[in-house]
Amino acid sequence: MNQKIPRCVDVAVPVPVRGTLTYTVPEGMPGSTEPGARAVVPVGRRLVTGIIVSGARGAGVEPERLKDIAELPDDAPLLSPDILSLAAWASRYYVAPEGSMFAATIPPGVARHSEIMVLRQAGAAAPGNGGSAHPRALGGDPARAGSAERACESEVRDGAACRSG
Repeated sequence: MNQKIPRCVDVAVPVPVRGTLTYTVPEGMPGSTEPGARAVVPVGRRLVTGIIVSGARGAGVEPERLKDIAELPDDAPLLSPDILSLAAWASRYYVAPEGSMFAATIPPGVARHSEIMVLRQAGAAAPGNGGSAHPRALGGDPARAGSAERACESEVRDGAACRSG
């Protein structure tokens, strides 16, 4: 059997689990896979942002059980090796999940989740007045799209941008 071994990384995610989770890196995915870079990964039915802590050590895991990384948002590591060491030490000292400690080290102002931005074009139909935009056009969830549209309706009518996250 001439099966290609996938490239894997260990990711610390901010969920209550011991240790890190191993994920495969899809071939050709842009972004950094160096320790300290962020990775958006599937955990259960949701996507979370974790920190890559190393190349995978879990050689005993069957490749078919591993999930792919969804996104690598950073071109270079966000956290330095010193910060990674400090967070790992704090995780051991306080008996806390590694992912929670790494999440606490992310610098302020760095988005941990995606944002929805709504911009109204001049001359476009107002919400509820025959506008034909599909609810998924605002980020994927029809229920959330409706609430974002209602929350921003007055600002959008005045030509301002509205953000929600």
